[in-house]
Amino acid sequence: MSSEEERPIVKKTLLFGIVTIAIGLTLPVLAIVVSVRPEGEQLNTWFQRSGSIMVIVAVWAEVKLSSIHHLLNPTGVYTNDCLKMREEYGTYYNLIIWLVALVAVAGTLIWGYGDLLI
Repeated sequence: MSSEEERPIVKKTLLFGIVTIAIGLTLPVLAIVVSVRPEGEQLNTWFQRSGSIMVIVAVWAEVKLSSIHHLLNPTGVYTNDCLKMREEYGTYYNLIIWLVALVAVAGTLIWGYGDLLI
């Protein structure tokens, strides 16, 4: 596959990462603000449960982003096309990977201690 064929795949996957980060960060806010919790369920427990969904979203993003890792961080022989794509998208990829990891950590903390945080 050539660099020109891979470029839309990289863009689409990076956009997916951004969207999943936004979803992951929105979930606990929605759990607090929107009152769609089951009857008898306390707010702090509902908030705590949103952490598990955050972790699922972060893992999903991580799996999807791993599919383009080899395109931006190749091993072996580097071509000019590969280096151009790494230069163009590598910083975004690294930033999105770190943000996804932070969403996973935050989700884990909320999942474990969310009832104590609210």
